[in-house]
Amino acid sequence: MKKLLFTILITLSFIAVGQENQEYLKYFNSGQSKFESGDFYGAIYEYTKAIEVLDGFHPPSLTNRALAKAMIGDLDSAYNDINYVIEVVPEFGATYFYRGLIKYQHSQDYYGAISDFLRAIEYDNKNCKYVHYLGLTKEKIGDTNGACNDWKKAIKLGYQDASKLVEEKCN
Repeated sequence: MKKLLFTILITLSFIAVGQENQEYLKYFNSGQSKFESGDFYGAIYEYTKAIEVLDGFHPPSLTNRALAKAMIGDLDSAYNDINYVIEVVPEFGATYFYRGLIKYQHSQDYYGAISDFLRAIEYDNKNCKYVHYLGLTKEKIGDTNGACNDWKKAIKLGYQDASKLVEEKCN
């Protein structure tokens, strides 16, 4: 699961940072390394430093810090970070996915997670991971048919990992 989260974290780093922000990149990359190694407190520190360098706002750093906070159980603070990104940049659809991931994995707020995954899919309906996690969450609430439909769609979008779930759980 940590490898999947790290892969997801890397996808957030698409926002270009100019030469003048090499200090930011140093902290951001260090945060990613610490997250990958399981040093979530260290990751939080590094992402916080990256955010400070950029005057307090950078969606990937805030979102990554939220995920690290969730990993240590600091859910209130994780939600504060991620909700702030959504408030300021509501069209940053990936953030809805990450908030849904926190709800799914750490809060067991499955209905809230479904709402966030659906919102993320509104922004990017071809993202196979969004659809896959929507299926996982539907399974948690007992909607096996909905889960199977989502997993099949995820496979069509290129997420072959869902094939095993379809074989095991779908008719």
